Amino acid sequence: MKLFSSTQEVSWINGPAAVDLNTAVLYINPAAWNKLSEMGKKFVIAHELGHLNAAEDNEMLADRWAFWRCLELGDDTVDILKAYYKSLPFTTKQQIARGEELLQTALSTDNDNTSVLRQVFDTKIPNNANIHEFIGLITAGVSAAVSITGSLVKGIKQNKTAKALASAEKEAAKQSEREVESSVLQTKAELQYIKKLEEEAALRDAAANSKTQQQSSMLPIVIVVAVIAIGIGGVYMYNKFKN
Repeated sequence: MKLFSSTQEVSWINGPAAVDLNTAVLYINPAAWNKLSEMGKKFVIAHELGHLNAAEDNEMLADRWAFWRCLELGDDTVDILKAYYKSLPFTTKQQIARGEELLQTALSTDNDNTSVLRQVFDTKIPNNANIHEFIGLITAGVSAAVSITGSLVKGIKQNKTAKALASAEKEAAKQSEREVESSVLQTKAELQYIKKLEEEAALRDAAANSKTQQQSSMLPIVIVVAVIAIGIGGVYMYNKFKN
């Protein structure tokens, strides 16, 4: 059996792995490779070995080669198929045809076909169903499910983004409201302080006016007393010089 000459990590291939039939170099795309399960990785490696050993760029042939190789290594039919169907997006007619072809190959190894189908797809098989037609419906359904799931994921992401923006706007509005409220409270406090200063100034003015009024009311008395005192002093001095 031919083996890979070396392994290289690249980002330019479409899918988790690819093999160069001339150099036997195995190329791995980490972004897609790391999403696979252990069984999925095992099948992909076997698939690329199928290309290398058959010396053909035939995907269905490589799928069948990988399937039989994994069976030889002791893997279960259902586990192989589940890993396989999770490794392809089934967005093209070729991929759907590949899925149908490999399932036909797998069913040919199992006497209870409906049991395999139930375990792989977790679904109920209609009584007296045409297996070929059912496989076509299932693989087409996988493609539709992937498309719908992608739309749902996109919708969920958009919904999350919208919610995040709405939440941010709501928080900004609350913050603005808090700032306005704080400004109002500060203004009220300043107005109260100014009012207090005005009241204190008014009290001081009232006290000053009261003192002025008291002083003004005492002035005539002071004048009278002064006049009387001057008069008495003048009489005293007159009598003193007269005698």
